[in-house]
Amino acid sequence: MLSAGVRHPWWLSVVLHALPGLAFVAGHRLLAPLLLQTGYGVPFTALVVVPALVAAVQLAVLWYAAPVQDGRRSLRSLISLQAPLAKKVYGLWVPLLVLYGLGLRWFVHYDPWLNSFSSTPAAMSLGTLEPGMMLAVFSFGLTFFGVLAPVVEELYYRGFLLPRMPGQGLWIPLLHAAVYALVFSEMPWAVMRFAAILPLVLVVWRQRSVYPAMMAQVVLRVTILMYLLSI
Repeated sequence: MLSAGVRHPWWLSVVLHALPGLAFVAGHRLLAPLLLQTGYGVPFTALVVVPALVAAVQLAVLWYAAPVQDGRRSLRSLISLQAPLAKKVYGLWVPLLVLYGLGLRWFVHYDPWLNSFSSTPAAMSLGTLEPGMMLAVFSFGLTFFGVLAPVVEELYYRGFLLPRMPGQGLWIPLLHAAVYALVFSEMPWAVMRFAAILPLVLVVWRQRSVYPAMMAQVVLRVTILMYLLSI
């Protein structure tokens, strides 16, 4: 049922979308309080532990679903959207997706109503940590939050789940973005996450490649990490 080229039934698609979301919630609700008691701050939990946990769940599903070829599991055969693209396509879509993501975050940050639902930036600041802890959180955060998490997320959600969703035509990316937003966010953040992820999903769907979205996600997350280092 998880094999390459097989459409998932609705119940399975929703479950597979939700599994990383459950890991995300478990990391914040269960592991975060324990880590805070040991002296690790909010940034370490949000930038290292939770991204690593979510990526581990996604990689485990991908490994299980990957077909076996010559005695080895082939991730390349599992990921459908890998069309080769010209450099000008990356030059167009990667900057546009990054600018859109940054613009949306700026809007959230300065909108009083939405900002009332958000934790204060000071809670995520790296600049207030001790030098040794700051270096450790930044280094591990760059690895897990900045690179590993977005790469694995795109392979899992857009490379694996998106092309196997039930439905036809434009409904597939729209429903994918909606389900993704709902399993990771509560209201009103589900609406904002839907708005944030939809352009990225549509680019992947139209270009038949996860790579522009993957590159944009990495650039955006590293930019966010640098901002957290400065406050």
